[in-house]
Amino acid sequence: MRTNLRARLVVALGSVVGSAAAGLQAQQPAPATPAPVSRNLACAPAAPVAGTGGSIKIVGGREIRRTMFSTGEAVIIAGGTAQGVRNDEEYFVRRTVEDRYGEPVNGKFPATIHTAGVVRIVEAQAGSAIAVVTYACDGVMEGDYVERYEPAAVPQSPIGSAPDFAAPGRLVLGSERRQIGGAGEFMVLNRGSDHGLRAGQRLTIFRHTVGGSAPVSTIGSATVYLIGAQTSTIRIDGSVDAVYVGDLVAIHR
Repeated sequence: MRTNLRARLVVALGSVVGSAAAGLQAQQPAPATPAPVSRNLACAPAAPVAGTGGSIKIVGGREIRRTMFSTGEAVIIAGGTAQGVRNDEEYFVRRTVEDRYGEPVNGKFPATIHTAGVVRIVEAQAGSAIAVVTYACDGVMEGDYVERYEPAAVPQSPIGSAPDFAAPGRLVLGSERRQIGGAGEFMVLNRGSDHGLRAGQRLTIFRHTVGGSAPVSTIGSATVYLIGAQTSTIRIDGSVDAVYVGDLVAIHR
């Protein structure tokens, strides 16, 4: 079914692609070059408890057998002006990754949302569009969905003074099934705005020792960057050991 849709769109867009090909070099946007923290944040994992997955999807490229694309390459999107897509707009490219190795949140496994990159629309018609990949976190793939680009704000000021070890959160996943993280990397915490978290909140990552009867072992420090209702994306600022899914997190209050 998807193959037939892609084939129809490729045929339907044949004239558009042909006419755009000659002028695409001039039309093609320059690759995005965000600052390192902003760039990494754009590619950071997210984990909403309610499942997601946009309806506007990438269905292929100019070559009918191509299924993966990188910076500078054109892709065909099954959504156009009728769905609100306009020329020169930017979109995140994302996919939902099945992950049952992480920790559940309130009895439900959060959906792992992986960001593959950013595209810019260069040719929009009523029901379909052509976009160019301007930044790739990794390979942009057929079947990925797009969401309107909204650059994440980097927290400017730290929040919180002392870690609350009595009511810790827990790390529930890393990027695309990864179960381990380190300094400079992003992971997901099972606490969000429903628990009073704000962007910039400081965190201490720790583990209990001797079954909880001895002092805690501090593993690292982190900062909250992206806030969801029940989960948040955090950045590990520093660590003395590898950070694992399941590690405890004390929120600074």
